Amino acid sequence: MAAVVMENVRRMICILDTLLHIDPTIQVKPELKAELDMLPQHNKRFTKLLNEITTLTHQLEQRYRGILPFSVETSPLRRLATRLHLRRDPAQVLFDLSWYS
Repeated sequence: MAAVVMENVRRMICILDTLLHIDPTIQVKPELKAELDMLPQHNKRFTKLLNEITTLTHQLEQRYRGILPFSVETSPLRRLATRLHLRRDPAQVLFDLSWYS
């Protein structure tokens, strides 16, 4: 979703730049123009942060899977059944049981 919003803003900046090129008398607040000029750097920083979060989330998932007392590898059919709530998620069952002990 963020990528769609970022692309939409980038296109609006291009439209604004085109309008300013055609008619330099168009009034744009200097603060807004400065923010728009800094947007590519902000986008790069946001993308870098998002990639770091994704990497850390993947590492956390791998560590979590490593300490589970059962195998979480399942067939595509079992994963579909779990997604459709026709089969209970083994990790959720384990979590629910931990509340009772």
